[in-house]
Amino acid sequence: MVIGIPKLEHTNRMCEVCVMGKQHRKPFLKKSSRASQPLDLVYSDVCGSISPTLIGGSMYFLTFTDDFSGKTLVYMSKEKKEMLSKFKEFKNLVEKQSECKLKCLRTDRRGEYISRDCDDYCKENGIVYQLTMPQTLQ
Repeated sequence: MVIGIPKLEHTNRMCEVCVMGKQHRKPFLKKSSRASQPLDLVYSDVCGSISPTLIGGSMYFLTFTDDFSGKTLVYMSKEKKEMLSKFKEFKNLVEKQSECKLKCLRTDRRGEYISRDCDDYCKENGIVYQLTMPQTLQ
């Protein structure tokens, strides 16, 4: 015991702030909307601008992840405005290789695909375009 420090009395009261700080979210259900076949659902995200630039002067990279297989393709881009053309390139490649049609594209709300051109392209090709809910990293 240390001399000179007063003895503190312990109370069994629960601190409301401590209780609230230990709260957590319940996990999402395991049977969420998972894809039942390739290209049913594809997630996409853009990262950049990156400094120093990547190989070939690219400042962005774009990922496409198939929910069914978990496979991811990465495309490099010099400008953010190239995202729609990279999406078209991805769609053509995977549809020809898998003999399946891309049915749903899901992105965050950062604006890479939020444009009239993207909406029109998705409608023309029968692709459902979804945006994730803000502030949900799950």
